Amino acid sequence: MSLQTLQAKPTAALNRPCRIRRITRGQCIYFEGDRGQPWQLVSGIVRLDRSEQGENQFASLALAGDLLGIETLLDANYAFQATALTECAIEPWRMPLADAGKRAVLRTLISAEQRAADLIAIRTGQPLERVRRLMLLLAGGSNAGLLPTKLALPKLCDMADITGLASETVCRSISELRRQGVLTRKGQRSALVSMVDLSELECPTEQ
Repeated sequence: MSLQTLQAKPTAALNRPCRIRRITRGQCIYFEGDRGQPWQLVSGIVRLDRSEQGENQFASLALAGDLLGIETLLDANYAFQATALTECAIEPWRMPLADAGKRAVLRTLISAEQRAADLIAIRTGQPLERVRRLMLLLAGGSNAGLLPTKLALPKLCDMADITGLASETVCRSISELRRQGVLTRKGQRSALVSMVDLSELECPTEQ
């Protein structure tokens, strides 16, 4: 999808004044097949699903800074269902005209492409390693720095879908991260993560 193609098909929604929209945890932002406009995720984590044989199947994740529903610039219908895994903020997005803005869009699309590869890796390997990779991804990976990072946690069932594990297995892996001092729970919806320990943690391999 080229920037020239995107720019060639503006929608009326792109000309509306920008405004922040707050989304509660678990709220659906838009449904697959609905008509709509593109959004930028200001904060939070969003799950993208696609309908397969009448059931929603996990497709991808969107993190702060990502674009949501950009496919509506070519086809007014959303290709995925977007659901907030944590409290989120979104705002209407319009195609930038300046070259600097276009480069920013390219960086966003490249980042989303890299995340797609990371999500494939998250669904392979031992359970603890999958959960460790997920925590790194949600915390911003190497861009998060070395200081402990407060991380908003998705629901256990969502983490299970993302990693391809059973909810009980994810729960045990999180307990193991806590036991090793890598993660400290802060209530039901957040945790404090030691990025150094999480990055350096060596998970057992399958025998």
